[in-house]
Parts: sequence; C-alpha cells; structure tokens
Amino acid sequence: MEFKGVLDDLPGQPRGIFVTRSGYQRRAIEFAAAHGIILHELDEPPKPPNITITTLGWARCEVEIRSFKLLANNPEHEPVEELAMGLKTTVYEPRYSNIQFEIDPAWFAQNPATSQINEFPIELHPLPILEVILYGHNQAAATNLEAVVREEIAIVKDEKPGRKRVVHVFAGDTFAGPPCTDGPFIKINEVSFDLEIEAAERPAHFNLSKFVKLVLREIPSDKIRTFLAPKA
Repeated sequence: MEFKGVLDDLPGQPRGIFVTRSGYQRRAIEFAAAHGIILHELDEPPKPPNITITTLGWARCEVEIRSFKLLANNPEHEPVEELAMGLKTTVYEPRYSNIQFEIDPAWFAQNPATSQINEFPIELHPLPILEVILYGHNQAAATNLEAVVREEIAIVKDEKPGRKRVVHVFAGDTFAGPPCTDGPFIKINEVSFDLEIEAAERPAHFNLSKFVKLVLREIPSDKIRTFLAPKA
C-alpha cells in the first residue's frame, strides 16, 4: 500500500514492479492485482530430485561442459568466467504386459499328468514375474520369469525406445510348475510379452563456485526467468 502511494505521487503514473525473496500474503497479491502492480519472487532454484530407477530400468549419463561468463560487479574488472561440468541423464523404464506361455502341444497330448486337465491352452496363475519359477528337465528350479525378461531387455537396450512384442524361445526343456499351476509340471516352448520402453530426459545440472543461479517468477502467471549472478 505504501508502494502504491509512491506510484500515485510520480508523474506519468508508471507501472509498479515489486520483487521479494520472502513471498507474498494473499491480501498483498489481491491488492497488487487490483492496482496493476507486477509481483515477482526471486529465489534460488530447488535442487533437482534424485534419480529413481525401477529394478528393471537403467540410466545413461552424458557429460556436458559449458563456459559461463558474466560481467563483474565492478565494471572496471574483466568479466567473470567459469567452466562447469554437468551430467545429462536419460532414464529408461521398461513396462511389460500381456505375458503368454506357449505350451508344447505334443508333450501335452502324450503326458499322463495332463490327462486330468480339461482345457488347452492352460491358464496359468498370474503372479509377479519374480515368483514365476521355471524348471529344467529334472523338474529342479532353474530360473524365474524375471531373469528371462531381464535377458530380453538387455538385447533391446541399444534400440530406440518404443513398444514391441518380444518372444523368448527356450533352448532346452523348460517347465512351468508350482505356484503357477495347480500342481503338475507343464512343458513350455516359449514365452511372449509386450515390452514398452519409456525414456525420460533430465537436463544437465551445473554446480558453479563463482555464480549463483537465480529464478525470477512472476505472480500469478508463473512465468519464469532464470539467470546467473556473481556470488560476491
């Protein structure tokens, strides 16, 4: 309100701009809007959030080196310059769905253990892939479905992110059994699933010893300007 009084006393009725680092109360924002005063908040940007990667995901980092130069506070001095290194990070998150097993039809027809099963193909119980145990020819636990998915993901890591149908053919005799089935071991030839890899980029963050990065945010539009200033 005092600032508005100063503006009213100035010839030509200039537009007022108010900048603070401590924020505004709601009534102050309403008063400024009613009298055409532009509000800004000045602060240092928040630290970037930690990178979160799921157990099947991965990240790639790319080093960037930039030169930052600003005029010194004293115009008689040379511009202040600093080299800084940052890491540009891309996080890849694989999503899998629609998992299907291909049961060996010849084995199914000839095996006495399947004679009590009335339906073919067989519906296996949905479980987390880590809990889907796969067995060898001697019905000893050999691996699990998560290991198979990881193997296929490793193959497509160098491909462009996107969606595809993945088919994994088992090299040797492989069986599904408890807890996926109600008891019997069932020979499977392959497993297929839809795989989608999403990529999210995070720009490089530079830590500068000579400069402070500042963010000027306009209220209420949330328009942002970012700039550097010497720490001195």
